[in-house]
Amino acid sequence: MRRKCFPASVAVAILAGLLWGVSGCAPEPEPAREIVRPVKAVRAAPAPGGLRRSFSGTARPSREASLAFRVGGKVERMAVDVGDEVGKGEELARLEAADYELDVKNLRHNLESAQAAARNSENGYRRAKALYENSNISKDDLDGSEAQRNSDRAQVRALEAQLTQARNQLSYAVLRAPFAGTVSNREVDEYETVAAGQSVLRILDPNSLKVDLGVPESLVSRIRSGQEVEIAFESLPGRKFPGKVSEVDVAIDSLTGTYPVTVQVGGDNSLLRPGMAAEVSFSFSFPGRTGIVLPTSALLSNLEKDSIGVWVVEEGKVRLRPVKVGELGEDGIEIVSGLEGGELVVTAGVTRLEEGQQVRVLGGEER
Repeated sequence: MRRKCFPASVAVAILAGLLWGVSGCAPEPEPAREIVRPVKAVRAAPAPGGLRRSFSGTARPSREASLAFRVGGKVERMAVDVGDEVGKGEELARLEAADYELDVKNLRHNLESAQAAARNSENGYRRAKALYENSNISKDDLDGSEAQRNSDRAQVRALEAQLTQARNQLSYAVLRAPFAGTVSNREVDEYETVAAGQSVLRILDPNSLKVDLGVPESLVSRIRSGQEVEIAFESLPGRKFPGKVSEVDVAIDSLTGTYPVTVQVGGDNSLLRPGMAAEVSFSFSFPGRTGIVLPTSALLSNLEKDSIGVWVVEEGKVRLRPVKVGELGEDGIEIVSGLEGGELVVTAGVTRLEEGQQVRVLGGEER
């Protein structure tokens, strides 16, 4: 079988024709469509409750006291034990008081004798005065009678003061509760000898609690005494308790670098106990600021320029807007400057956007 061959020039011409036909018939490519990226966004507006921040603390009694006798002696009776509930003025402990009772008895007797002597000297002075006025005694005799009267009066006053002190000493031999509460510690037993001022019992008021916490320097100036707060306890999930700031320290704690703040727990706190862990939530106002709070996901950091910005949607396109941020709160971060109320800000996928890119806000605006 014989093969039929074409000259090389003819083969080239045929191939060129085929290529021209293919290229001549292919449609022209359509211009690339601009991608419209879907985004989530919020409308920038001042946070209605201000910036919310929470700080951890521990509950402790607002009232607690270490109790001691004001006089020394042997403990005759311990009327309470740890965990006992006591009322205000209730007897907690007692010393043997025989010596103090004897002091009171002796001073009472001495006072009665001094009072009798004072009455006699008073009568004597009156008689002497009458005699002097009738020129029956000399002025020296009258002065002597008056001096005796004054001396007896002074003796009565001195013994009255001593008797009052002795009665106080006798009353100090009984230890009473200064307020209603619970005995948290007992440090001595019956028949032990204690000195004046030696701690005997410790009581606390479990129904009057406060929470101690630390607040950073940037926020402590916004806290004022009487400010209302909200308190949550880990052991009581879902429960919220009202509270008020009762004390703001002016000196920083060198260990924590924060300022001590004390909050009084309000409401029915019968279920609370000292030592419980607490979270105290504050709402801070924005004096002289925008009051705008955005989710942290809206922020875009420019490491080269060491700046922070957000994407603002304008006429369907995004524009990068530099902003200055403030404190971080529970609901987001405070925008100090760079935004105005009403502007639409992208909150998700900020790293995938480019300046001037067209976007479509998904599902309306969030807030």
